[in-house]
Amino acid sequence: MLTGKNVTLRPIQLEDAPGTLKLRYDMEANKAMMGYPFPVNIENEKNWINNLYPQGERKTIFLAIEENKTKKFVGYLSVKNINYINAAADFGIILAKESRGKGYAKEAMRLFFNYLYQEIHLRKLTLYVLEENTPAINIYKKVGFIREGLLKDHVWQDGQYKNLMVMSLFLKDLKI
Repeated sequence: MLTGKNVTLRPIQLEDAPGTLKLRYDMEANKAMMGYPFPVNIENEKNWINNLYPQGERKTIFLAIEENKTKKFVGYLSVKNINYINAAADFGIILAKESRGKGYAKEAMRLFFNYLYQEIHLRKLTLYVLEENTPAINIYKKVGFIREGLLKDHVWQDGQYKNLMVMSLFLKDLKI
């Protein structure tokens, strides 16, 4: 577990399934994350959690974000497509609506990124964010992510194609 002032990062557990399911049904967050648009139920969610931590070499790391005062699950962050040769991976984070704007994302990213740099020896993270998602882009910039490119008309949402920004962070340049 990685513990900060306000949040703790820990493995996602079966008891978190109602919380992860709630995040999937938050259409605003789901669209911002370009998430899974199909219906799921609690059993689907439990199966997903059960398959997060396979034996052998890991290509993904998912950690729950837990609020320290209440011990409540408030979101999760992940790295996917871990490439150990290039020391790079793709990053993502999602928080429950009621937990946004409290500094939890920034603190969780600081804890997670230090872990990834110090323990896993990753050097670069990449993320993909809708160009119109300025609140997320602003947070990512504060942490040290920079824009690397733009995928034009890459995501179909709300009856139109939208641009997807590619951002990256060299963990040695972490600003938090």
